[in-house]
Amino acid sequence: YGGLTEDEASDLWNQADSVTTTYGVGVYVAMIDDYTDFGSTVSEAAEYIFDTLEFGVGDGHEGIFLLLSMAERDFDIDVHGTTANNVFTSYNRERIQDEFLDNFRNDDWYGGFSDFIREAEAYLSGEKGGGSSDDYDYGEDSGADISTVSARLSWGPTWTVSIILGVILSLLIS
Repeated sequence: YGGLTEDEASDLWNQADSVTTTYGVGVYVAMIDDYTDFGSTVSEAAEYIFDTLEFGVGDGHEGIFLLLSMAERDFDIDVHGTTANNVFTSYNRERIQDEFLDNFRNDDWYGGFSDFIREAEAYLSGEKGGGSSDDYDYGEDSGADISTVSARLSWGPTWTVSIILGVILSLLIS
């Protein structure tokens, strides 16, 4: 599938690290071969990876994670923490996915991940947000399925975020 170049992975790391440091909410992306190596659904896989790698910032483990599984081209947006869940409601996650899915349809993984990070920052900064939808909620683990994009988040100190992001991005290169 091509993955990312080393320069692209480094650039994504820098983008995500900047947003994480500025807003105190971890922003993560990962591309894997097949989600079934980590769970029975892509949502379970995202949850497992997020928890196993101890993503998230601060005591509330604040974060947002986009997982792309190449086997079936499935993805999930996983969100953890009160702040992240308040910002990245199911309605807002649907709006964010509209920004990166066009890239993924054209096998532009870097562009899609970059758009995801940019949109996460726009919502965290307050530049975007609000809106209304029948699916608009503020609860953690709102139960949204993959069609509406599920979400959850968590993590620790910024330097740890940098290390883990580096590990994930190195997996993307291979």
